[in-house]
Amino acid sequence: LVENEQMRLGEVLVSLGFVTPDAVQDALAEQVRSKIVRCLQWPDVDADFAESSAQVEGIVSFPVPLAPAVADGVRRFYDRTRLASALRPLAQGYLRLRADPETITRALCLSGAPARFVGAVDGTKSARSLLTTLGRQVPDAMALLVTLSLLAMIEVTAEPAPPPVI
Repeated sequence: LVENEQMRLGEVLVSLGFVTPDAVQDALAEQVRSKIVRCLQWPDVDADFAESSAQVEGIVSFPVPLAPAVADGVRRFYDRTRLASALRPLAQGYLRLRADPETITRALCLSGAPARFVGAVDGTKSARSLLTTLGRQVPDAMALLVTLSLLAMIEVTAEPAPPPVI
């Protein structure tokens, strides 16, 4: 090392042979994911976003799949009162997915009953109806609807969609 040159902890651990560069990258990506998840613990957030690639130029990127991180944050930090409050804007209409169910369940890493619940969000049922009829089979059904809402994966319509043709 050159005198007064600072090394980051990951660089030191790699140079000493304790970890691989890939392990350091994975740990840094997990830190970013953890920060995203923890943002959902704040009850009142006011954020402004400015699109500008110049502001992030030269910054190392650690891409994190957003949908599973948001789902994790909602499960961890939203109690029943907060879930009910978040669902209030959805209560006045019928819920419909903005993409096909497979795309959404894949993005959220869902299978089984939660995936079937997402598939039932077809515009023919209200949030209350979904939670009443199918929510008993899915323990985190309220959290799942809030997650879909936060990720703009659902929309609310005033009229029900026609029932699917079988």
